[in-house]
Amino acid sequence: VKKRPYLLDNFSIGARITATLLDESAPPTGLCLDASVVLSTRWNTLPPNEQEVFPAVAPNFVAEIRSMSDSKSFVHDKMCTWIDAGEGFSLDPITQNARIYSKGNYYIHWRDLGNSPTRSTRNSLK
Repeated sequence: VKKRPYLLDNFSIGARITATLLDESAPPTGLCLDASVVLSTRWNTLPPNEQEVFPAVAPNFVAEIRSMSDSKSFVHDKMCTWIDAGEGFSLDPITQNARIYSKGNYYIHWRDLGNSPTRSTRNSLK
């Protein structure tokens, strides 16, 4: 097995406390990713004590799977919140679709797999 020094050797599930996606004046809410990757170059910028708790670092890549109780717009808004510093995708087993997200300078871009065009939004880039 080839060593990849830019990846962390272990993993964990993290959460970020953020304002409610639909109402920024609402009390903070905990969000949890289904899967994420933080490269070691980003991870190593954190002091050791922050590496032992839920770190305040944006993942390089995120993945989200829609559950039966989630609306499509909720998953999309959640992805726009997570995509602060990287790329990611969401999987929708209900409609059997996937959406790929990436961040531009002023926009979040997303592309639905299939015949749909690429789309952009200024949503959540503040």
